[in-house]
Amino acid sequence: MKKLFALAVVVLLAALYAGPATGYARAKSQTNANQLGAPAAQSSNPADVVRTFLDALNRADYDTVRSLSDPSTHYLADPGTPFGFDQTIDQVIDFARKGGERWNVSSLTQTGPDAVVVEASISSTALPPLAHPYGGTSTWKVTNGKVTGFLFISSEQTRNDLAAFAAAAAATSQPGMPKTGLPQQALPIALLAAGLSALALGALIRRAVLQQRGR
Repeated sequence: MKKLFALAVVVLLAALYAGPATGYARAKSQTNANQLGAPAAQSSNPADVVRTFLDALNRADYDTVRSLSDPSTHYLADPGTPFGFDQTIDQVIDFARKGGERWNVSSLTQTGPDAVVVEASISSTALPPLAHPYGGTSTWKVTNGKVTGFLFISSEQTRNDLAAFAAAAAATSQPGMPKTGLPQQALPIALLAAGLSALALGALIRRAVLQQRGR
C-alpha cells in the first residue's frame, strides 16, 4: 500500500511539473511560428502609404511604386499654368527611371481621413539647372491603401526659377542672340513629368529648345 501511495505521489508531482512546462513550450512554439510566418500586410494608413511610396521611388523600387498606385490615378502638377502636366503612373515611373529622381521630404502630414500633404524638394538629372532646389507642396489622396489622387504645386521660388530659365531658353532661340550655353540635360522638357516630379516647362520652353536643337 505504501508503495502504491508513493507511486501515486510521484505521478502527481510529475504531472504538476510537466503541465506548465508543456504549456510554456506550446506557447513559445506558437510565438516562434508567428514570428517566422508571412510578414504583416502593408499598412493602409494614408501617411504610411505615401511614406512607403516616396521611399520606394527614392530607391528606384518601381514595382512597389506601381503597387501603391491605383491604375486610374492621374498625377497632376500646376494645372492651368505653362508648367502643368497630367501623367499616369506608368509615365511617372518612366520619367523617374530616366532622371533618377529623389524626393527630399521636409514634412509629411496627414490632414484628413484620406489626405496627406508633403513639402519636399526634388532632384533629378532630367531637371534644368535652376538657381534653387526644385520644390513644392504635394497633396495626396489615399483610398484602401492606394494613391487615388495627386496634385503638386511648385513653390513660388521654383516658379520664378522656371520663368527665368524659360526666358533664357527663349533668348537663345532668337536669331542674332548669343547662346547661353545651356547644358544638354536641360533639353528634355518633359521635366519632372513622372516620378511625381513631372512639371514640364511648357510650350514656351519646348518651342525655344526645339528651335535651339534645330540649329
